[in-house]
Amino acid sequence: MKAHRLIEIQFNEPEFLSLELFGVALSEPSEKARLRAIEVMRQEVTSLGLGSFPMGPGHKRSPNFVLWVAETSQARYEAAHEYSQILQRCEAKNERKLNIAEHVGKLVWDSKKKVPRSAGSWWYS
Repeated sequence: MKAHRLIEIQFNEPEFLSLELFGVALSEPSEKARLRAIEVMRQEVTSLGLGSFPMGPGHKRSPNFVLWVAETSQARYEAAHEYSQILQRCEAKNERKLNIAEHVGKLVWDSKKKVPRSAGSWWYS
């Protein structure tokens, strides 16, 4: 069995409030892909929170923040595309597991035979 390396990842408050995104990131198949997916999810959390920051008319006191948003917009755009692909892979993986579980459940159900218990009732075995 292959030994797994534990990696500690620090979360800030907005990331902590979006832990489900990081669960999706951890569904990636390799350590390298999981670490990249975590970075993508961090960009996604940033994108989700941008609406609550002071930008636009009447908020001229935060030019550095507006500049940062502009300078990092390409990275968020690329991360959004990657996020979509990661989510599709995660859903496909979970869908397959669900289909297998459903199939096994149906096989178990179909394999049960009615056995008479007493007059008017039945046992399933």
